Amino acid sequence: MRMNRFWIALGLTLCACSHVTLSQDDLRRVHKPAFLARMDESGNPHADVFRSDAVFRAKLTRMDAPEADRRLSAKVLQAVNRFEVGERLRAGTIAQLPAEPPWSNAASSASVASALESFLVQNVPAHEPDYQLLAPLGVDSVVEFVVEDCGMHSDKGKAGAFARGYGRMFFLNGGGEIWHKGFNVDQVRQGTANLDPFVVSKDPSTLRQAMRTLLDSVSVDFARALQSDRGLAIHSSQPAPLPLDGNELESPRDDTNKTGREPPADPSHP
Repeated sequence: MRMNRFWIALGLTLCACSHVTLSQDDLRRVHKPAFLARMDESGNPHADVFRSDAVFRAKLTRMDAPEADRRLSAKVLQAVNRFEVGERLRAGTIAQLPAEPPWSNAASSASVASALESFLVQNVPAHEPDYQLLAPLGVDSVVEFVVEDCGMHSDKGKAGAFARGYGRMFFLNGGGEIWHKGFNVDQVRQGTANLDPFVVSKDPSTLRQAMRTLLDSVSVDFARALQSDRGLAIHSSQPAPLPLDGNELESPRDDTNKTGREPPADPSHP
């Protein structure tokens, strides 16, 4: 009984730590935030359709399920690369925030990328950068979006896009997180999955649009959470256009030919 109480208490503690609401007092202390995004190494966009779904697996005629998912994953990377996933969250959230302090004082994406050196838009890292490199820019806090897993999966013949991760905010001089909010958006779980892996293998843009829709909904939710304690309303119920300051990309770059990335196959199935 004592051990059971221990595990229950531990579970409640972990749940409590999974969400930290941004308070008005903490937000008043923020003067110049920096926004950035990164992706866990295991979060690289991928497909898990044929291995987990017997309905689509039965439709394979020329290869086994692991190979079919490997080839489909190459197409997923054509649809949404590492940069676009993180950038969609970062720029989309900024677009929803009001043009007033502290958000209007945020460090530019170009200066953040330059300060962190390896933190390039074409190469979203899988590890935490050295945040103290931002201090010379006058940055006192960081709003970071981390993608832990994303791509395309399926269940009972219904395939769709998914993304999972969290956003957090903290001061550079310590003090712990002042905001933390997880996200787990999944078309299969939401009952809106309508992708066909064989169609995606021929036209990856169908997955790109599905992923953008999910990420934009997360951006709106993040922007609301970053304003909630100030009593501010979101400007629009729909995601605003992503800002382009000359340092953003107008369309996602295909990084499948970079070192360590296998060129996409062109199979007929899938």
